[in-house]
Amino acid sequence: MKLKAGDIFILPESKIEFTWKELLSLPLNMKGISSIQSQLNLVYQRDRENTCLANSSEVRHEFRTSFTKSELITYIFSLASKNTINTHQTEIFFPNNSDDFWLLVNSGN
Repeated sequence: MKLKAGDIFILPESKIEFTWKELLSLPLNMKGISSIQSQLNLVYQRDRENTCLANSSEVRHEFRTSFTKSELITYIFSLASKNTINTHQTEIFFPNNSDDFWLLVNSGN
C-alpha cells in the first residue's frame, strides 16, 4: 500500500517540507490512519501511557498490537533519504505485515 503524507496528516496549505518534530505537531487524517491499521493489522493508539504490557516498548515487536503517532513518523523517516519530508512528492510505502513495519521503526530509532 502506498500513501502520500496528505493521506496521513492534515497539512497546512502554506508549507510542503516538514521535519520529524513538525509532523508530530500536525493532526492526523483518520481515514489514512484507518488504512494503515487495516494494512498492518495494528491499532492506532494516541499514546502508550496506562496501556497493557503487550504494547510496551520493551515487548518484542511481533507481540505488539498497536502503534503511536511517534512510531508512525519514525517509520516514515526511516524510508526518507533526508531530514525533511516533502509532503507533495514523498510516497510512503507500507508493508503487508507489521513485522516489516517494526523493523523499520526500530532501525529509525
